[in-house]
Parts: sequence; structure tokens; C-alpha cells
Amino acid sequence: MRPTDNWRLSNAVPKIPTTLSEWKDIFELLSYVTVALGFPAAIYQYRLSKLREQADREYGTYNALDEKYLEFQARCFEHPELDIFDIPDENPKPLGEEQRKQELVAFTMLISVFERAFLMYHDQSNKVKAAQWTGWDEYIRSYCARDNFRNAWEVSGETFDRNFENYVEEIMERSQLNAASPRLTDLQIQNPSLRHITSITDSDYQGALRLISQYGWAGGVFNTNELSYLIQSSGESRSTVCFVLLSETRPVGLAVVSYIPAARLLIVHEMSVAQSITRDALSAHLWSLLSPVFTREFPNADLIVAEMPRNDPRHLKTEVFARGLSGVGFKVAPWGYYLPSGFNHRSSSAPGQLYVQAVEDIPRQTYLTIVHALYALLYLPLWLTLSQNPEEFDRELRELESRVINEARDEA
Repeated sequence: MRPTDNWRLSNAVPKIPTTLSEWKDIFELLSYVTVALGFPAAIYQYRLSKLREQADREYGTYNALDEKYLEFQARCFEHPELDIFDIPDENPKPLGEEQRKQELVAFTMLISVFERAFLMYHDQSNKVKAAQWTGWDEYIRSYCARDNFRNAWEVSGETFDRNFENYVEEIMERSQLNAASPRLTDLQIQNPSLRHITSITDSDYQGALRLISQYGWAGGVFNTNELSYLIQSSGESRSTVCFVLLSETRPVGLAVVSYIPAARLLIVHEMSVAQSITRDALSAHLWSLLSPVFTREFPNADLIVAEMPRNDPRHLKTEVFARGLSGVGFKVAPWGYYLPSGFNHRSSSAPGQLYVQAVEDIPRQTYLTIVHALYALLYLPLWLTLSQNPEEFDRELRELESRVINEARDEA
């Protein structure tokens, strides 16, 4: 063999490490390669593990939701006399008191299932969730169109997640607009009569206050204690009267109004009716009885207004009050309004709304006159008897009135 060939052969054979330092360098290089290749693999495994955990959680939630739904289906099977199944009865049977309670419990269970579906699936980007929510949404809407379900919602609809409550209330409001108005014969009240209440100790008045507390709080500006004080402190400068609608001897409606002669203004503080699937018709019936009484007792009233907190976030009682007013011809005033502090547990001023009866296009100046009357002739005199610091409250009222004037001017 030639020397050149021997040299090429010796250079072609890898050199075997012979020292500890050389072996160390090789192992370090291998460790770097292992880390470089293993890091992406570790990330992939971690991601895969998290996706598996998420899928397990979603399946667990879906499985729990499905179990609750099957429990409700089992209840439907066990109680065929109750009209609670997906397909409503064409001719539902009259229910006894115990059966009505069973139906209420069953629908409350179903509402809880709906709430869980809403919280799990609503507004999700996942395609599977979005597809599942479409079915649930259609299912919920079908129940919201049923009178007995709406009745159950009125009883227990304020005990759930606020976003879910708003979602259901919006569905029901649209359903109500599309449905035919209930007839007076459908109200299921016996021998209705309207009583003028002159004492807050009257048993009918005490019973009627439950019509407010059944929704959690008063729908208007004043709470029940303040309404009672308005009635008790009625006088020449502010005449406050209360009427209770009775079905036989059971209170099913309550209205509290004040008349301010100096402004020729009649103010509706509260108009509540009993929880009923025909509550809108019942509100209209109550107003039909009140209107001739107001015309007779307050013939000089130029305007009838109602005030309430702005319903945001939405609350059922305020919603009921607002819908009752709208149903009898009240219109929302187009300009802003602010409720002063100190009343109905308010620690500071809050946005409010004014409803004006039988006025299509209320002039801006008329609106400002109403605001001034409410601040100067209703709130300020009332606060003078309840507060140790009337000067501060007077300053607040002036600031709120100035704010309303400026906003009305800007919008005009």
C-alpha cells in the first residue's frame, strides 16, 4: 500500500476518544441535543395533557348536565298529570294546590338545568359547545312561551345568575309582545273590588305589601317603609293615597300615589300586582279601576308621572312595574333623570327614569317643570322631616336639577 493511501484511510476512520476530557465534551454535546429535541416534545406532551384534562372536565360537566336533564325527564314520567314535559298538553287539567306546588318545584329544577347549560355553553367559541348551545337555546325558548313556566319563573327567577336572568327575561319579553293580550275573563279573580286604604295598620294594606316583597323589593323609588311613611304623613301640600285591589278578601293589587297641588302633578310611586301568568292584564285592570277615582279625587291634575330606578342591571320587580305602566299608556321621558340619595337604601344619587302618562311628545320645559316639582316639592320637604342635615340634601337636589337641565339642553 502506498503511503498516501494509508494516510487517507487513517483520516477516514473516526478517532476514538481516549481522554476523560474528550468523553466529557461528547456527553455534554449529547445532553444539549437531548434538551433541544426533548423541549418541543415536552411542550407537546404538556399541551396534549391539558387538552385531555379540559376534555375530561367538559365531558364531566356535560355528563352532570345530562344527568340532571334525565332526572327532570323522570319526573315528567312520574307525574303525567303535570304539564311539564317538552310537548305541552293541548288541554291541561286543572291542578290542585299540592300539584301546583309540585309543578313549581319541577320547573325550578328545570330552570337550574337551563342555568347550568347557559353558563357552560353560552358565548363559547368552541364549535362543539356552540352547536350544543343552539339546541339548548331553542329548548329554553320553547319553555319560555308557556304560561305555567312563566309563572314559575316569576316566583323563583331572581335566584339565579344575573346574566342568565337577563337572558330569560329578554326572551319572555319578546314572547309577551308576540302573544295575544289576555282577556279580563282570564284573570281568575273573584268579585274584584278596590279599597281606599287610610291606615298603614289596615290588614289589607299589610297583606298587599307582600305583593312588593314577593319580588325582592319595591319596583319604584321608595321601599315599603317609606311608602308607609308617605301615606301616614299625607297632608295639604302632598296628598298620598293608597288603594288595594281585592279578589274576594285576598289582596291582588296595590297602588300608592301622591298629588302635589302646587304643581298639579299626580305621582305614581308603586303599582304592583300578584304573581300571575296574566300580570300584565291584571295591571291594566287595576289601572282601569284607578283612573276614574283619580279623575274624581284629583280633577286639577294636569300630568300623571311615575318614577323608578333605571333598570340596569335588570331586576324583575322594576321590569314588572315598567311593563305595567307601558301597558296603560305611560311613555318613557326622553331626557335623563337622577334619584337623590337617602331613599330606598341608596347611599348616593342614582340614574332614574320618568314615565309620563298620555303624553306623546312631552315638551322639554314641561319635563324640567316636572323634575323641579319632584325635587323641590316632594323630596326636599320629605327629607326635612327625616334628615339631620337638610342643607346638604338641598345642595344635592340643586346639583341634580342643574345636571338634568344641562343634559336636556345638550340633547335638544
